Amino acid sequence: MYPTAAKLVAAACLAAIAWNVSGAVIGNLPRGTPAGLLAPLNALIAAFVGWRFLGPRRGQGYGTAAALGLTASGLSTCAALAFWAGLEMLQRSIDLYYRGPMDAIEAGIGLGVEYAGYLAPGPAIGTLALGGIAAGLATEWTARHAR
Repeated sequence: MYPTAAKLVAAACLAAIAWNVSGAVIGNLPRGTPAGLLAPLNALIAAFVGWRFLGPRRGQGYGTAAALGLTASGLSTCAALAFWAGLEMLQRSIDLYYRGPMDAIEAGIGLGVEYAGYLAPGPAIGTLALGGIAAGLATEWTARHAR
């Protein structure tokens, strides 16, 4: 688990994509929703995915790199949605909002689906797709040229 230039590039690219998409999504959130930590935490989650998922899988060719970048972008998006839905579910659980653990888990899944709906209006999905492909290609290029 040693650091490499490819892992750094993968983490930086996915973090930049997450930060950019978070800025686009803020306008889609309901009025009054606090969004102060949305971009930094999403970027941190995406950087982790880039470091652990995309960075180690370099060296398989540019076609595979593009597919892996797209996959990493989707994975980081799902991880961020799960994080925010889980956080909201835990906050509601502390307030005794749910009847039991299964009710809380079901609501958490519903919250994740609801939060995913905030991605649809605007350029977020296109940015995630094209940015993920670019991140994969940049990671592959770095793996081939940085020593």
